[in-house]
Amino acid sequence: MQKSSTGLRLKVVRLSFIALILATVSGVVFGDDSPTYVLTQDMLNKTLGVLTDLRNKNLPFKIGDGDLDTEIANLEKDPKVARVLKKHGLSPREFILTYKATRQIREAQKAQDDWQKILQDPDASPEAKLEATQNLAESLKNNLFTPEQLELVRRRIPDIEALLTPPK
Repeated sequence: MQKSSTGLRLKVVRLSFIALILATVSGVVFGDDSPTYVLTQDMLNKTLGVLTDLRNKNLPFKIGDGDLDTEIANLEKDPKVARVLKKHGLSPREFILTYKATRQIREAQKAQDDWQKILQDPDASPEAKLEATQNLAESLKNNLFTPEQLELVRRRIPDIEALLTPPK
């Protein structure tokens, strides 16, 4: 009886996850007060180019979870950063939205990978599986994305990891 109960719970968790993915809409959502933004290959490539140049030139910048207008204004204040953005054909707004979309998709992807590993681990406790599912749900709560966007980020994970991680 215990095994069938656990099996049923796992099926419910899997179906819940699938329903959550199917319920997503195109774009990445940054909370209630920010616009939906669709990540494209072109914007990702340009943003990775900007990040590479900023890192190579040792130009610090700060993009957090703050107000979009404030972050745009902060980038526009730095003429060196503004020149790098212009070189790559990005506005500060496009750069910030692409950066955040990439970061959020990467975080959701990591949570999904962790969730899958734990569900496949025969030694994982039900509590660990529940915690992994809760972590995944939390990461997806405000981060809606399409399968295409997920795959776009997945293909570039090594570059993204290197460039989104602050230099040491």
